[in-house]
Amino acid sequence: MFGFDVENRRNGEPRTRRTRLLLSYVPDYIVVIVMAAVWGLLSKLEPFHRDFSLTNKTIQYPHKADSVPFYAAVLLSFAFPLVVILFWTTVIRRSFHDMNSGVLGLCLTLVLNMMITNTIKNLAGRHRPDFIARCNLDTQNAESLEPFIGLLTTSVCRQTDKKYFWDGMRSFPSGHASFAFAGLTYISLWLGGHVHISDRRGRAYKSFVALVPMLTAMLIGVSRTKDYRHHWQDVLAGAILGIFMGWFGYHQYYPSPFNHSEDTSIPYPPRIPEDEADGAQQSYGLKPFGNVAGDANESGAVGSSSASGISPRGAAANVSNGEQNRYMAHMNASTGSVYSQQYGREASQLRALNCSLGQLNRADGSAQFSAGNTSVVSGVYGPVEAKVYEEKLDRAVVEVKFRPDIGAPTTKDKWMESAVRSTFEREILTHLHPRTLVQIVIQLREGDGSVDSAAINATSLALVDAGIPLKCMITAATCAVLSDDTTVVDPTQEEIDAARSTHTFAFASGSPTESNARGPLYVDSRGEFTMDEYNHCYDLCALAAERVLAFMRTAIEGKVTKEAKISAA
Repeated sequence: MFGFDVENRRNGEPRTRRTRLLLSYVPDYIVVIVMAAVWGLLSKLEPFHRDFSLTNKTIQYPHKADSVPFYAAVLLSFAFPLVVILFWTTVIRRSFHDMNSGVLGLCLTLVLNMMITNTIKNLAGRHRPDFIARCNLDTQNAESLEPFIGLLTTSVCRQTDKKYFWDGMRSFPSGHASFAFAGLTYISLWLGGHVHISDRRGRAYKSFVALVPMLTAMLIGVSRTKDYRHHWQDVLAGAILGIFMGWFGYHQYYPSPFNHSEDTSIPYPPRIPEDEADGAQQSYGLKPFGNVAGDANESGAVGSSSASGISPRGAAANVSNGEQNRYMAHMNASTGSVYSQQYGREASQLRALNCSLGQLNRADGSAQFSAGNTSVVSGVYGPVEAKVYEEKLDRAVVEVKFRPDIGAPTTKDKWMESAVRSTFEREILTHLHPRTLVQIVIQLREGDGSVDSAAINATSLALVDAGIPLKCMITAATCAVLSDDTTVVDPTQEEIDAARSTHTFAFASGSPTESNARGPLYVDSRGEFTMDEYNHCYDLCALAAERVLAFMRTAIEGKVTKEAKISAA
């Protein structure tokens, strides 16, 4: 929509993540302000002057004072939800991202709703039930003219207060009803998501908390017919519009509160990925792999700390000399120097790796896995009771859902679900949990190439975090063959778009020799390639997956050590 450079520096220092996060949402706030200005402008425009008849009894009710003035509707439908969101996100669960998403979604909902409502009001020009009282009718002229022309125009009205008179022609739809239902539907969904109304445990108070705002909106709508300000059709139309806008605005920033398979209190991922230094949870980082040949000459072991660039928290497992030599031979076969000049890294380098476990509060196990700018979060739920028509008598059912970073799942995402399910279904000891369901939900935070391998790696970590029994750990890697025959490990999206072919392989835990003996658990090769290129990519991915496995083991060991210290204390 709009773009800002959120990576710029001030006084030579990088901006904090919170500042960059705020700047990334500035376009949204600008749009909200613009729509609010349009709403104000529309409320001052002259509405359509619809002809009327004195025989129409529905517009001859007396003018009465509002039971719920508009300022009261604003307090109930905007100020109250705003206070709830601010209190929850600053006191109950301190989360800046949740607060920003909640407030922005509420503002977007209300201003978009009222902009649409006022537009329809001015175009429809329907008379309110108290229109004749507002008109201050010239009775003598009206009675003499109507028998001849059938309908009267507003020229027979002698009302001098234009604002008061024009407001009498803005009956459809009800602004009070649409505003109330928009804001209070939004907060109902927000509260429902944050109290986990669909957690399959049944709590009466959760339904009460989520539905009280809707009851308030209905009372505001009914008051408009009691005060003779709107016809019942106006209130109904306003309610439908408000409910839709509340639903629409909420789902711009939050998942459905009725989805029991994920933590519905967590908004969609922030636009600025969480830096390792800012993360509240324990994470583990791995620098990009250097040139393997040069590293091996210096240290004598590819998997050593100095060779791999692994963080001081742990070192990767050593690779045998035979495997190292084969890895070096493949690396030297590619045109790494030319590639390095163009893309800023060697073709043999994995991008910077980062992972953290226990990302989701409501999941039984979860993990985030990042490779460069590609970031995936996987959550595991279960084993839980399966539905009757889903359960298997002799084993657990494995269900996978893949959610893209933007929009609804596509056919490609459905294929990804099938690929991940078939990969892990054979390695999970499902016979230990018959007639149950193990659900895996994969959320793509940011996609910059090699998404399928990142999803498999994140899911493998999440299953371990959930304590799901596995035959082995599963790791994956992706290679791409570019148009100049360069073979790239862990390609970015730009490199994939420029590639002749891409290859993703998933392997069981063990050395590359053991993986070759068993074969890959998952293969996805696309494009035009020779058998030699395929074998070359297979070997590179097998060794790259071994390095990823060592990194993942370090992360798991770090978490286990930390939990053991906490338990001992």
